[in-house]
Amino acid sequence: MPGRADQLLPLSAAQAGIWFAQQLDRANPIFNTAERVAIDGSVDPERFAAALRQAVAEVEALRIRICEDGAELGQVVEEPAEFELPVVDCTTAADPEARAMAWMRADLREPVDLTRGQAGRLWSAALFKLGERRWWWYQRIHHVAIDGYGFSILIRRVAELYGEQEPGPSPFGSLTALLADEQEYRESAKAERDTRYWQERFADRPDVVSLTGGSRPTAHDFRRLTAESPAGT
Repeated sequence: MPGRADQLLPLSAAQAGIWFAQQLDRANPIFNTAERVAIDGSVDPERFAAALRQAVAEVEALRIRICEDGAELGQVVEEPAEFELPVVDCTTAADPEARAMAWMRADLREPVDLTRGQAGRLWSAALFKLGERRWWWYQRIHHVAIDGYGFSILIRRVAELYGEQEPGPSPFGSLTALLADEQEYRESAKAERDTRYWQERFADRPDVVSLTGGSRPTAHDFRRLTAESPAGT
């Protein structure tokens, strides 16, 4: 059964790792992940917003709220909330793309309060009009809720709901069922064998070397530079 707002569920192992890392610097937006989809063609913003609302309602992970009460840590799945999809008209700007990028970068830098769920801006989205037949769809989601593969499924689902008169069934499964499968594995003999294997596999590895005397919070952003090597090198 899908999780309910009054049903406390455990965090998955991946979620717990991200949660504890976020607690080192709660205002750090480094776990915000985002994608921009370029749409070459006409877009009906109201119809697009309706497709996005339905997709979000189908994804339990986009509606979680982390609950921390002393030693107890878990999550609840909130009911779908109404939201407006911002439609930003950049056509009057001298550089429409620069204006849209500035909006997106500002949103990506916003910290997320995971204990407030949807109200804490676990995710956001917007449509940018760059021309009569040029649009960008932007969405930003905290990594505790989704990964890169989940992004691709969400994009395909919104496209399906927007374009089909009778879309197929939802491709998203139940978060409750996923957590139950993980718990079953943790309590299984297979998990014990896997643990022993990896402990033995890395038993002879040296201690991790650090240039500092302890851990440090991560930066609030990062830059990636990609360069092609000259041919023949």
